[in-house]
Amino acid sequence: MKLCGFLLLPLIIILAMGCSEHEQVTGPEVQTIDYIVKAKAGSNLTKLAYKVARTTQTYKIIDSKVGSIEANKILEIELNRTILKYQPQWNQNLADAHSEYLSDEEINSLYYNGKNSPYFEKLVELRSKIGVTMQEKSKDLLTKIVREAMQGAFKQLPPD
Repeated sequence: MKLCGFLLLPLIIILAMGCSEHEQVTGPEVQTIDYIVKAKAGSNLTKLAYKVARTTQTYKIIDSKVGSIEANKILEIELNRTILKYQPQWNQNLADAHSEYLSDEEINSLYYNGKNSPYFEKLVELRSKIGVTMQEKSKDLLTKIVREAMQGAFKQLPPD
């Protein structure tokens, strides 16, 4: 009887492992930009732009004239307006960065299966490299976004 239990345990483990794998979903081939948009991978633009904008001299001037609460409101409005304009370009740069490291097959799998894709671990491992590539591709764009938003914010100040 003990021998039967001993043989049954590996069978149960094998069956459990087989059941834990997710069936892969497929569909029409997508572009990398489709994956970026679906995964909301470019949503960090707002946070990055806000962080950079708050370090500018223009922000410090606005803050000194209207106070932190109002300065933040003005900054938020102007960043949202500017980001809306440039988000597609940011997303495309991010798609281009991903395409340098991931094949079309891998991107399609990630698009349709997300974290259940067999390539998800590869994506996680590559995030640092993709991030460096994205930074190279987008530093000028981020500067442009912040500059434009800060110009708009400065115009919102009441005259002296």
